Amino acid sequence: MPHPVAMNKLLKASALEICFFSMVFIAFPILTSYEYVLYERTSSYPSLIDLLERLIYGVLKTIPYWLYYRLILPILFEKRYGSFVGWCGLFLLLLDNYTHYVVYGLVKNLWFLPELLLISARRYYSSSVILHFSIVYILRELIMVSALGYYRQSVAQRQRLHELIQRQLQVELDSLKTQLQPHFFFNTLNNIYSLALQQSTKTAPLIARHADIMRYILYGAKHRQVPLTEEVKFLTDYIAVESVRFSDQATIQFDTQNIHDRVCIEPLLLLPFIENTFKHGLRQDIHGGFVQIILVLIETELLLETRNSKIHAGHSANADSGIGLRNSVKQLSLLYPHHHTLSVENGEHSYTLRLQINLRSHDELSGC
Repeated sequence: MPHPVAMNKLLKASALEICFFSMVFIAFPILTSYEYVLYERTSSYPSLIDLLERLIYGVLKTIPYWLYYRLILPILFEKRYGSFVGWCGLFLLLLDNYTHYVVYGLVKNLWFLPELLLISARRYYSSSVILHFSIVYILRELIMVSALGYYRQSVAQRQRLHELIQRQLQVELDSLKTQLQPHFFFNTLNNIYSLALQQSTKTAPLIARHADIMRYILYGAKHRQVPLTEEVKFLTDYIAVESVRFSDQATIQFDTQNIHDRVCIEPLLLLPFIENTFKHGLRQDIHGGFVQIILVLIETELLLETRNSKIHAGHSANADSGIGLRNSVKQLSLLYPHHHTLSVENGEHSYTLRLQINLRSHDELSGC
């Protein structure tokens, strides 16, 4: 069964083509009759015979041009120019015979048509002219049909290019995510190992928290996007785990405002920025220090601000440190080009990072 998206595109393309051929070969000739009457002032409206003649001949003329559009024009797009010229010559020869024997030959025998229309068809059928059509009109119609073909070809090429870029983007994002997840697991296992060495009573709750975190990474992170509330819950669990490690030595604050599930975000996108605050701001063997994290959503604009103390005065932490953080900065450039800003303030005793992202809503994504 065809994919719904592909079927929808096919129906749109077919509707455009049907509309084009109907306008060029039926509607325009009928409008020409009205225009002729208007300027010649022969009567108020074209006669029924004129309109019927335009309709019948228009429908019959559509058939060969449709075949040219479908069968011959693609040869030109394949750059087989010699074959295209040959097929065009054969098309004109067949068109002459089609016009003579099929169009006029059929119309002259349709007894139910008005007598004037039958007489006109018989006259054209019996004519001894070399060509039964106007070269100028044929060239005009071939150019119009070819223009439609070029338009459809350019649209298809742009669509293929867009799909190729999207596939390449997804491959690169998947690659970045596979680099990020082992990096995160390595850090969290180190946390458990450190507490286990201390025989801390916090080890068991920490393992439980890690189970929820790892479940989200293994299953939730497989999706291209998740509701923002799910990502924030994951970050809350992560910060709670870090708070267990540092609760005796540091001040840790995490505040959220106006977070809801009507916007979507790529899973794990914010994690390295949060990790960075703990990595550069706190250490288990040093007392004191602080981490402050604020996450605010205003309509579809997400604002993240992290501020942390430095392990050593003058220590330089920057937005490019760490594998996970570098990957996230690269993900931002791929996912939100021109739709995000990242700035840092590297003070003597503290480090501040501000990230602003214009997220996408459910309406834009049809869910996430």
